[in-house]
Amino acid sequence: MSKDIVCTQIRLPAGIHEYIQQEADKMGIAQNAFLIILLEQGKKLWEADVTHLLEVK
Repeated sequence: MSKDIVCTQIRLPAGIHEYIQQEADKMGIAQNAFLIILLEQGKKLWEADVTHLLEVK
């Protein structure tokens, strides 16, 4: 096993687990691969420099 990979265990609410299963099946990929996609996208959003500008009318 590569030294760049860490094995871990997480607890998920049943609804999120079902969502991961369904979406991974739709895409034809492993649940782990889909979870990694979600984590990477979430990380990008979390780290984004987002500024909300309100338009005054």
